[in-house]
Amino acid sequence: MPPNFDLSSIQLMQYRIPAITVYNRLEVSPRSVNFERSLKAEIRDALWMLTRQWQFGEFQGEDAASPVTTKILGEHTMMDEIHFPENQVFLYDGKIPLET
Repeated sequence: MPPNFDLSSIQLMQYRIPAITVYNRLEVSPRSVNFERSLKAEIRDALWMLTRQWQFGEFQGEDAASPVTTKILGEHTMMDEIHFPENQVFLYDGKIPLET
């Protein structure tokens, strides 16, 4: 049999989870007052950009667009009648808004 324990003599211990709280603040420190050159997004080495596209297989793409020529034929007509259910037809005057 297990020995008898007196629970009143045992002190309850509090366990705490250790925590380290650190705040890191990022601040900008521009080296120049003029941002005009950096906002232009100039391309310094176009060959490097082409080689990166080649390395990632962007020139192998099958979903690439191809030039297409289209012709569209359109016809414009003015609305002169409004048809409602149960064969109700009303003449439409363009001077009055359709909502009325």
